[in-house]
Amino acid sequence: MGKKAVRAKKCDGKARYENERDAWRGITRLRNATGKTEFIIPYRCGFCPFFHVGHPPAKVRREIAEMVMT
Repeated sequence: MGKKAVRAKKCDGKARYENERDAWRGITRLRNATGKTEFIIPYRCGFCPFFHVGHPPAKVRREIAEMVMT
């Protein structure tokens, strides 16, 4: 799979944000529109110069849960 195909698979269809602050605002708008409070975070894309939002990996969720519990 070529670089363009990988980028298309990773980035197409996702909202693109110029910076992390805009991504957090996008998360707030998404939560207000859907009423869902799922754990979503912004992340810098490794394939394009933008930020996207999504669920953190399971390992990160476990680490955060451990920090909250202590």
